[in-house]
Amino acid sequence: MTRLHAAALAVCTLGLFTDIAEVALSNALAAIFLAPPHNMSRGSLSLLLASVFAGGAVGAPVFGMLGDRLGRRRALQASLALMAAGSLAAAASQGLTALTIARTVSGFAIGGFPPLVATYLAEVTPARRRGATLLVCAGLGLLGGLAAIGLVQMMAPAAPLGIEPWRWALILGGALAALGGVLFTRLPESPRWLASVGRSARPAGSGSPPPPTRTRTRPRPGPRGSGACSPRRARCAGRPCSSASTPSPPWRRSPSRCSAPS
Repeated sequence: MTRLHAAALAVCTLGLFTDIAEVALSNALAAIFLAPPHNMSRGSLSLLLASVFAGGAVGAPVFGMLGDRLGRRRALQASLALMAAGSLAAAASQGLTALTIARTVSGFAIGGFPPLVATYLAEVTPARRRGATLLVCAGLGLLGGLAAIGLVQMMAPAAPLGIEPWRWALILGGALAALGGVLFTRLPESPRWLASVGRSARPAGSGSPPPPTRTRTRPRPGPRGSGACSPRRARCAGRPCSSASTPSPPWRRSPSRCSAPS
């Protein structure tokens, strides 16, 4: 594991941590909206909770195709950006309809991130460390659910700045998703994806691929006096020059202006 592999693992784990926290937040919303003063009907609550998974079912194949077309890193950044936008929109929502739409947008990104991050890590890490890297990322990422529910429970007795605890959890999740998207700009693209589209791997942050290097090869001259064929000798002898041709014996050569008189 190099420093670059460790950085890729850290950024991917941060994104998965946020992804799992967003999913687990649905359980907290169910408990919050069933209790006073919200007293939300079970039908409306079911629609709100299902919106995340409905968006994820559509987002997973869509972001998979984007990863194949635009690159793994760009698709991951787009997923985190959409996740941040959905979380912040849900935190600022003032009604059930707006909250449901915002959670659907978040679910669209939530469904696409886990398969993309697993593919990216598998393609950038060494083969002998690949399984351990994926297990560490998944294990630490699953702590996001515990962190989201614990944050809401810890802030439940009071509402800092007059903002409800579940809104604070969404704001924090959106900030972490945005941070992960920015950090992905410092990571390289998957070398396997670059090879699949005919491009070579280059360091992260470089604007364009390095120019191709051209090498000039000069023909090696044959040894002097070996009788090797050359254009000048071929012109003087009146025969084509080829690699298989052999010089004529001295008694068969016709005198010409190319050879000095004896």
